[in-house]
Amino acid sequence: MQSYWPYFFALESDVDKLSRYVEFTESNFSTYSIEMVRLYLSICSEIDVVLKELCKEISPELNANNINAYRKIIVNELKDFNSQEVICCKFDLSFTPWKSWKNSITPEWWSSHNKVKHQRKEFYNRANLENVLRSLAALYLANLYLGFVKDKKLSPEFTFSVMDTIPKIPVQLELFRVNSLFAYIRESW
Repeated sequence: MQSYWPYFFALESDVDKLSRYVEFTESNFSTYSIEMVRLYLSICSEIDVVLKELCKEISPELNANNINAYRKIIVNELKDFNSQEVICCKFDLSFTPWKSWKNSITPEWWSSHNKVKHQRKEFYNRANLENVLRSLAALYLANLYLGFVKDKKLSPEFTFSVMDTIPKIPVQLELFRVNSLFAYIRESW
């Protein structure tokens, strides 16, 4: 598959449909359901696929196959990855889903995903709105960076710039924007 965006769009559309039933606000972040379990597991599974591909593009000689291996490669090579803030425009929310990587810590939403995946009976409630949105924001960034790495073979000094980024963001995106681009995108589109 050339691009992982089509699957992201399908997941994003499903998440957006949730907003018809659960308002996307911090006061509802602990809301959970069977639909959120399905989405959460699917989103995190896709994150695993995209991060693995990103690591292959960055360091093909290394065999990254888990979140800690991905972190080591990505944080070393893409200096601003863990500090990127994602805006959920439609609901006035923002997330920095990879922030904990700065301290070599696995994101809480990823740890919760593993608990839901392997011990669902005890941790069913962790498949909640907050973790679904954080993981989708993380997938958005992973896809965005993968596109840049494939197109430009980025150097470790890479940072987003408006002129480089705008043509690469698919128009269909509904929920998310990279924070540094938000003002420009809002005015342009």
